[in-house]
Amino acid sequence: MELVDKVARTIKPMLPKQLVVKLKKIAYGKPIASGQDKWMKYMQKLIKRDVAPYIPDNITKNPDLALFWAPQVAAPHIYIQFLLGLAMQLRGWRVLFAVCDQPLPHCPYELARHPRPTCDKCRQATVNMMKQFKLPYIRLSDYVSTEEIARVHSEIMRTAHMDLLELRENSYEVGRISNELLKYYYFGEVEFNATTFDVFTRILQGNLLIYRFAERLLLDYDPKVVVTNNGQMFHTRAGYTCFTSHGIRTITWDGYPPFEDSFIFSQVEPSVLGYVDKAIWAAEKVNPLTHEQEYNVNNFLAGWRKGTIGDINYHPTPETSADGLRQRLHIADHKKTFLAFTNVIWDSSCLDRDVGFNGMMEWVYALIDWFVRNEADSQLVVRVHPAEKKLPEWAHTVFGVEQCIRQKYETLPDNIVIVGPEDDAYSYTLAKIADAVGVYTTSLGYELAVQGRKVWVAGEVYYREHGFTLDVANRQHMYELLEKTWDRDLTPSEQELAVKFTYLRFFRQIIRIPFLHRTKIEYLTRPYFKDLKFLWPQRDPMFGTLVDRVIDGKPFLDIPAETTAEWTDVPI
Repeated sequence: MELVDKVARTIKPMLPKQLVVKLKKIAYGKPIASGQDKWMKYMQKLIKRDVAPYIPDNITKNPDLALFWAPQVAAPHIYIQFLLGLAMQLRGWRVLFAVCDQPLPHCPYELARHPRPTCDKCRQATVNMMKQFKLPYIRLSDYVSTEEIARVHSEIMRTAHMDLLELRENSYEVGRISNELLKYYYFGEVEFNATTFDVFTRILQGNLLIYRFAERLLLDYDPKVVVTNNGQMFHTRAGYTCFTSHGIRTITWDGYPPFEDSFIFSQVEPSVLGYVDKAIWAAEKVNPLTHEQEYNVNNFLAGWRKGTIGDINYHPTPETSADGLRQRLHIADHKKTFLAFTNVIWDSSCLDRDVGFNGMMEWVYALIDWFVRNEADSQLVVRVHPAEKKLPEWAHTVFGVEQCIRQKYETLPDNIVIVGPEDDAYSYTLAKIADAVGVYTTSLGYELAVQGRKVWVAGEVYYREHGFTLDVANRQHMYELLEKTWDRDLTPSEQELAVKFTYLRFFRQIIRIPFLHRTKIEYLTRPYFKDLKFLWPQRDPMFGTLVDRVIDGKPFLDIPAETTAEWTDVPI
């Protein structure tokens, strides 16, 4: 067997995963436990030894209940919620997980290029995980029957499309939001047809039923706090809307750039939207940064531009010559140039983040319409986000910004330049060429502001209205601004605000959880801890402070990076 193991370790990196599993079965003559199974059994031993004996005996009588809204139990980053649940039990809190356990018309794991997983296997995996972590849970089937699922389906299918778009369930705009989520489902913009209508109705039914699950659960339980992932997508959006409408403090969290192990937690808005507490900003913006803090900001952004920070390098082979880009892309040097940076069209940080435009593409179309009318002395460059094609293949955008533009406009004049997502044009060089820069919600807005550029912001993004951007109210306002002399640069005091904001955002608000990391947006770590004593009260600076913020409701700010947790990424 030693020889088999040695050969396996040598050739494993070169072979498909499925073939490696088959070879192991042949060599050992029996099924091989998955990495998840091994990890769960190991964690079960640690929980039995380091957690279960120390949970207070009277925990079931504690009025303080933390509800973990987890209809999606996607490993491994969801382990954060399990660890938080265990840690809160050790502090005397009751915890309850709400999970999905039966087929709904739409499953969050189902996307256009990802078939729906088997519900039986998913349900069994969820139940096993809850039991092995010894965490109490409540099931969807306890509140939503198969008969109701069938009834909702029948009612929805008898309702006209336009009426479905306006459908609401109390405060939840289930029709409008489900329509928005079609972009995520299809990884791009979609047209209305029989196929997309079928998907829309299934998403709508799933979200409606999950919302009812949340509403009915609240009749039986009175959680003091709710914790959920993301809060903006599919079933977590329904739960988030329900709980916040009832005045329940709801914490959302998610993996978040720029670092491979960085996360963001929010007490106010869905975490992926990047909310920065306005009261904290009001206090911090008047405090000067030290030279070291300013250096840290500039060094961080330099690494981000070069691709040395972050799990995806969007410009691995950038074309950085301004003259070369002008010549190749036909950007005239005698015309005023407006550069529009778009988001990935299905990005959850962009969906439903509108101020004066009905979505990002309406903003893009409004810009094109103006520049078509002002062809003689001005030009528009639309830089499509490289992530449309630089993300892993499974997340490539199917119908993106350029396709939308080409579909809407039969021809474009020469003063409209589209830079596609696969183009090696360096976005930062394009910004230097431009006389004005506009964004919807992309992070480039604050990056360029740190460099002293006045960025026009059209969407509801976390750095809007913080004193260093030009905030576009609507189409008419944008047209009035375009008619004027374009102010290219920030004042020194405005630029200083951008640097302070970036420091607050990425050095004080971002949380580093080093035992969970991702590469190319996929989480890889399944940590084998030496023990779970870091979950005990007063034992771990990083995780202990994180739990404190869940309990006390204070902003997630200045969470220590130091941790007492010890782990390895390979089985112990």
